[in-house]
Amino acid sequence: MNDPQTKPPPAKPPGAAAIILISVAVLSIMLGIYQWYELYQLRTSGSTPLCALSENLDCGAVWTSPLATAAHSYTGLPFAAWGVAWGAIVLILGIELKMRQQREKPVAETMLALRLTTGAGALLSIALLIYSITLGVFCPTCVLFYAFVATAAYTAFARLRPLEQNWSRATLHGVGLLLIVVAALLYPGLQTPKQDLVSASLAKIAGSPATRQNVDLSQDPLANFLQTLSPPALQAVSDARALYRTAPFIERPVDISRIVYGNPRAPVHLIDWVDIRCPHCRDLDAALNEIRNVTPTTSWTEESRHFPLDSECNGNVSRSDGGGVACLSAKLLICLAGSPKGHIVRGALFEAQRKLSKEHVWDIAAQNQEQRASLEKCVASPDTASTLRRDIDFAVQHRIEGTPLVAINGRQAPAFPPFIYSMIIAAGDSNAAGFSILPPPRPEVLAQ
Repeated sequence: MNDPQTKPPPAKPPGAAAIILISVAVLSIMLGIYQWYELYQLRTSGSTPLCALSENLDCGAVWTSPLATAAHSYTGLPFAAWGVAWGAIVLILGIELKMRQQREKPVAETMLALRLTTGAGALLSIALLIYSITLGVFCPTCVLFYAFVATAAYTAFARLRPLEQNWSRATLHGVGLLLIVVAALLYPGLQTPKQDLVSASLAKIAGSPATRQNVDLSQDPLANFLQTLSPPALQAVSDARALYRTAPFIERPVDISRIVYGNPRAPVHLIDWVDIRCPHCRDLDAALNEIRNVTPTTSWTEESRHFPLDSECNGNVSRSDGGGVACLSAKLLICLAGSPKGHIVRGALFEAQRKLSKEHVWDIAAQNQEQRASLEKCVASPDTASTLRRDIDFAVQHRIEGTPLVAINGRQAPAFPPFIYSMIIAAGDSNAAGFSILPPPRPEVLAQ
């Protein structure tokens, strides 16, 4: 028989739980800072995050997803910064819990605040994991962060048993810390570009010159364009220019058979290497289409080459795309080189890249059996394989680290549309006077 006077069991000593929560919080903050840095690099220089392992395991695709971009736009903080904020709150509460225990002060409010913070983090982690499932792309570092959150939530709910249940005070406690931490992170959050400057359209990156003050359209067109860029984009152009100027020069005559745009005698000769399943390659193709629409054909020429990220046809990569789509697409586009249809097929393949199969590639490239038979013969020919190998070897000479790879007048150039457009305006002269308005490149760029 239960005794109504029986007292509730005493709370478990929170000391060990506090140590666990503090440790998890520190790890979460470190991981969040790493993600934040990688996001900044991705959005300003187009560098591929270390956690971009494959098409389906790609941190960058999650960090730049519509939901992530919207969250950054509305809150001022990217997802990674919110991870840092969550870790900071748990760290503060964990330290507070440990100190209050040592001083034998009441700890119930702190325990409840920890439960609220870790519980909210767990619910949001589940929601974001479901979102990743709908995208079909997973972020390895995000999954690790979710594991940290789960550990913290389990510890808070299984090890912390407050005797009092004053949820209103605990909520105010947690919300107060949240406001303080967010206020501390807001400035760097606002300085983080809200869009991928490398893949965003020029129209989104550059403002209208007519809306800018002190911009004389009759003056240097390069300086005029650069003045339309935001400070982060200007810095990215400066960094890109510094990398371009230090890249080794590799002399190679224009291959007229590979030209997809422009005049072979144009002052700017751009070569791009792509993989048809590479999202950044698709974004670059869209940006180059935009540049084509605002530049004369005599100002630059584009030469298309291929670097499929598939070990089936590229011995410089160790992974296979699982279906041979990248290799087939590269060979098909080589076969279509010089044909107006080639550019149309390339655009259609990029558009459908997330759902491509070999059969789908053939459906896009060939309208009937006669066309397909002709293309199949070309795809299977030794000449096509040899051309693809030359493309790959040429990319290796430029020390390719990933796709897309861009070379302008014999030097590797960051695949950053505003820099590419600037070089076209400058007629290929990286010393053009208009570049003088750029800020100095970042020291870490010069150290590369």
